[in-house]
Amino acid sequence: MPRPLSLVIEVTVWWGLCLGVWLVSLSAVPLQELLLATAVSLPCGVIAVVARRLGGNAWSIRPRWFRAMALFPAAVVSDTAQVLMAAMPGGRRKGDLEEVPLSEGRGKTARAGGRRAVATFLVSVTPGTFVVDSDPDRGELTVHRLAWTGIRQDQAAVR
Repeated sequence: MPRPLSLVIEVTVWWGLCLGVWLVSLSAVPLQELLLATAVSLPCGVIAVVARRLGGNAWSIRPRWFRAMALFPAAVVSDTAQVLMAAMPGGRRKGDLEEVPLSEGRGKTARAGGRRAVATFLVSVTPGTFVVDSDPDRGELTVHRLAWTGIRQDQAAVR
């Protein structure tokens, strides 16, 4: 892919992600809000690409890494219930940190960086877990876990 085309595609993907986050946060989507979100998300997409490139992050991503998204709806319900139960008086347990080995995530190559980025997103997208640190030398993620049972999207995300 020529460099200008890859930049356009990357900006478009970031733009879509920023727009999606904005729209998901709304309870209703009037036309004015949609137009504003569309206009404001584009510079955010450009800034995301510039920041990623300035940070020296070059990612090569395989679509199969996103298979764990199939578990997303069930994992959100399961994690939300566990997080709410933990927050109640006399909650069952506090969160713990865990080192999670990551397949194809060792090293500083574009493929390993992409794998860590995708896994970080997939692990952190549900309410019961989030990534605290990523170690490229060991190929591990440090994950804070509050949800311990039920659907474990994070386990699927790191395979």
